[in-house]
Amino acid sequence: MKDTSKPIPSVNTNEFFITWEEESREFQSMYEGDRGPGRIQPVNISGFVDQSLYTAKHSLCFYLQSSAGHRDCRFQKKLRFTRIVDGMLYTCDDVYESPDRQECTKRFEGRLPVLRLKGPTYLFSRTTHFPHLLEEVADAALWLHKHNMSYFSHVLIDHMGGTCDTFRSYHSGGWAPTGSPISSSLQFAMLSTISRGIVFAWGVREHRTVCVDAPWRRYPALNPDKYHFFDRDASNKPSICARFRRRITDHFGISANLASRRPPQVLILQRTSGGRRITNLKDVVKLSLFSQYKADVRFVEFAKGKTWSPKAQIEYFAHTDILIAHHGAAVSLSSVMQPGSLVIEIFNYRCKCTYFDSLYHGCGLLSEKVFNQGGSEYGVEQCSGNNRKDSSDDAAVNVHRISEILTSYFRRKYGR
Repeated sequence: MKDTSKPIPSVNTNEFFITWEEESREFQSMYEGDRGPGRIQPVNISGFVDQSLYTAKHSLCFYLQSSAGHRDCRFQKKLRFTRIVDGMLYTCDDVYESPDRQECTKRFEGRLPVLRLKGPTYLFSRTTHFPHLLEEVADAALWLHKHNMSYFSHVLIDHMGGTCDTFRSYHSGGWAPTGSPISSSLQFAMLSTISRGIVFAWGVREHRTVCVDAPWRRYPALNPDKYHFFDRDASNKPSICARFRRRITDHFGISANLASRRPPQVLILQRTSGGRRITNLKDVVKLSLFSQYKADVRFVEFAKGKTWSPKAQIEYFAHTDILIAHHGAAVSLSSVMQPGSLVIEIFNYRCKCTYFDSLYHGCGLLSEKVFNQGGSEYGVEQCSGNNRKDSSDDAAVNVHRISEILTSYFRRKYGR
């Protein structure tokens, strides 16, 4: 299926979406000394004002009903979604089950006119935590690949997943550092690889209606047992991941053309809070192998020093040949490493963990896992870092095993 629709004329979306200036004034009146929120206005939106809701057979409309504005966007705001199917309107309170819920009413409570955005539209349905967001982006990229399409016209971000309450702080699940525009975030860059426009549903003005045509979401929704990262195409080449890598580096203006004879680039990551610290990881930095192969070794401790910009994070990973890190969110950024690069994933405990395996395979990466045989034994797949025992799982890594893995990699790559 190819996108053969005609271009949609642009309109003034400020009539439908709150601007970041308005949002900043409201937040600054609430939080003294705060530098402002994450600026949630929609990005790259094109559409047309439609006086009728019966012009599309397959659309999703929504509007914001709230007396509190943005004062508590996670609990006090109420989004109502309406599915248009064969000219009939079905309304309910959430996007996930809207086509099937029996309690959905056959009426529309929004106000005309509406802003209609062309499709296809991807409905984002999980968390902002970027490993899980990357799972959904990978699913969307696979859908585009199978339908011979380059981009979704729009992606709709709803109010679920804790996205509202992260505006005033930064962490791996947050959209952006305090006061920064969302467009500076890793999540925005990831979504930009599969969509030309991004709609933030919680930024809709009260009693305004927006419709997105041809909505699509992963099905079954919110099933973590079925999630995966990038698949390869029929020729077993990592083309879908390669397109993701190319688009996200282009988004930040990062060069992917690296010198073939450059010294090996090694990135070692250390957690500093929340458990899963590698107590002797600095010993890995001193391995004689790195001196032997004149490797450029960078050692990074999370939450220390200046916060990296999203561009700097992507650039570090894109230019890394060997990543050594404990299992965690940052490992998902190995998706921008070049095929043939090596990821050594460390666990301070014993378990079976295949979470990132499809990412390694789909992106053409080599990978090895190093488990602490003396650590706590977790159940199958309990490797996500959410187990309560993690806070006590600080331990030493087996440096000899790391050395064996690196020796094999260097010999295979350099023939010596």
